Amino acid sequence: MQFANRSGNHTACKALASDASVDNLNKIANGQLEMGIVQSDWQYHAYHCTSSFECKQNDKLRAIFSIYPEPFTLVVRNDSAIQSVDDLQGKKVNVGVDGSGTQATMNVLLKTKGWTEANFKEALKLTPADMGKALCEKDVDAISYNVGHLNVALKETANSCDIRVIPVADDVVSKLVEEQGYYAKATIPANVYKNVEQAVDSFEVYATLVTSSDVSEEQVYRVVKAVFENFDRFKKSHPHLPIYPKRK
Repeated sequence: MQFANRSGNHTACKALASDASVDNLNKIANGQLEMGIVQSDWQYHAYHCTSSFECKQNDKLRAIFSIYPEPFTLVVRNDSAIQSVDDLQGKKVNVGVDGSGTQATMNVLLKTKGWTEANFKEALKLTPADMGKALCEKDVDAISYNVGHLNVALKETANSCDIRVIPVADDVVSKLVEEQGYYAKATIPANVYKNVEQAVDSFEVYATLVTSSDVSEEQVYRVVKAVFENFDRFKKSHPHLPIYPKRK
């Protein structure tokens, strides 16, 4: 929002802390926020009155632009025998904390595979701050995370022990993308983390800037203009952005 404030177009923006996508969407619906960043799957649910937004449809919700992808990322130690999603059966897997986007995505993946958490030896609910240490200390066999890259927690994990990123098979990705309109095919770039030298296929949601139709078109235009006229500076403002090209 600093770009809008400095753009000279009389747009005053203030960044506020929130409890992520669902909180932002609820506050936009209630008029407490004019804009917010949300995951595209929760954006879909809010607009279509599904999942936790059942019977609370926000038909005034509008997307402004996508900012960066958040691929489903599955990480193991480099010495692990796990080579694919199928190999997770009978293993200790971090599925994400209750209510998190990671947990929701893992549940969708399990449903697509015809599995439940019972297919794992143990389904752990570790926070991003705790999961890397647990992986390196062999308290968990695999960690999952819906996140943009470069991610600080995964960078610290890779610096603490040798890791690998596990691909999601193309048939699984294709089925997810076909059945769930808010997913897209993804490639997690190579050389983002220490010793992870191969790009890996997966699926992803997008972090998207959204607003309400109650917000004027002029306000939205000023924010978009400020960001895209300062796009190189914008990319440097967040660790996820420099590795992704500008899309037209």
